[in-house]
Amino acid sequence: MTPAGRRALQHAAGRAAGCALFLQALPATAAPWTLEPSLALLGTYQSNPQFYTDRNRYGSGELVTVMVPVDWDDGNAKFLLRPTLNAGLVQGATGLGQHNKALDASWNSGFDRGAWRLNGTYGHTDLVGPSTADPSRFDTTGITISELGAAGLTFHATELDALDVDVSQSRNTYHISSTLPSNYVDYHYSSVNVQYTRTLDERTQLLTTIGGGEYLPTNGINVSNDRSLQLGASRQLSESILVQGTFGRSQLSRSSALDRTSGSVYSFTGTWTHPTTNISLTAKQYRQPGAFGDLTLVTDLRANWAYNPSERVTLSLTALSTRLADTVPANVSGAPGEVTLSERHYVTGEANLTYRLTEQWRFDVQLSDGHVAFPKSLFIPKAVSASSFGGYVSFTRVYGRTRLN
Repeated sequence: MTPAGRRALQHAAGRAAGCALFLQALPATAAPWTLEPSLALLGTYQSNPQFYTDRNRYGSGELVTVMVPVDWDDGNAKFLLRPTLNAGLVQGATGLGQHNKALDASWNSGFDRGAWRLNGTYGHTDLVGPSTADPSRFDTTGITISELGAAGLTFHATELDALDVDVSQSRNTYHISSTLPSNYVDYHYSSVNVQYTRTLDERTQLLTTIGGGEYLPTNGINVSNDRSLQLGASRQLSESILVQGTFGRSQLSRSSALDRTSGSVYSFTGTWTHPTTNISLTAKQYRQPGAFGDLTLVTDLRANWAYNPSERVTLSLTALSTRLADTVPANVSGAPGEVTLSERHYVTGEANLTYRLTEQWRFDVQLSDGHVAFPKSLFIPKAVSASSFGGYVSFTRVYGRTRLN
């Protein structure tokens, strides 16, 4: 992508911090503005939250989370602004953070032959790590600032043809309190995704997806570009069963190498819906910003079961397998081949229970068990593995919807 194109994409996507400007663009009296705040108290425990392979260090934490969502809906357009704040105490690096902040905003508007959508997110997350003076104690070592801006369009050219276009840009910035060198990489990631849908009949659709992304570290070194093409279909097998899948190829090019890397990308989903039970199976392979200043190849396999025997109770079980591979060219001068810096394979199981005590009070419980394997690689001379289990309990108080105008 050219510098001019990159700047245009940045301005088109926008920063999430500017999402509040939506408030000025929407009419104040055409529809009601409503507020629905909530307060959650959470306690958590993990046996080895950092997946240490040599010595387990348990983690625990208590957190207070405040959410103040504001929404506006006139039947054709909808706007949502959701600030989230939390504070608490972290012991053993549970990953909760202590003073995390987030701001999410979305706007959707329909027109005769389609719909527009805008989304933005701003996040301020604490980084937690071991103390240099006492490795058994964990302190806040810095913060992560994450921003995302996205714009999308769905356009129905005919009754049988539809086009979806999505453009986004994310930015991650790390502020480390330590003066020691850091492995964190500040970056921008811009992406474009276009999907064309051709309807053959009321149950069958053909899908064509074209995607592209640019990973740009702030230092300007090792810029990566990824392009992909996928073809597939969607089929409603019955009133309760839907299957959809696309398969294709992607090509990765780096500024530090002359050769290009090609590989397979895919996305498959199968869902079964029932008045009280939902089951979904998904498999995806794609690229995302990685841990060492490049694009990482990610392979996800997920199974989810959700059960709603009543309006008050929700039970869900999730199994997830994720493999991530960070690679670099074998020779920065352009020689073909790649070297794996690090590879991680996570296998996780989760059980979640939500019980709505009243209209205002909700009780949540989660149990999780995770395992990670690190095969031998350039950064890991010997294959190792680690495990972690734990969960959390939370009580949430929802204060009800209040009209602001």
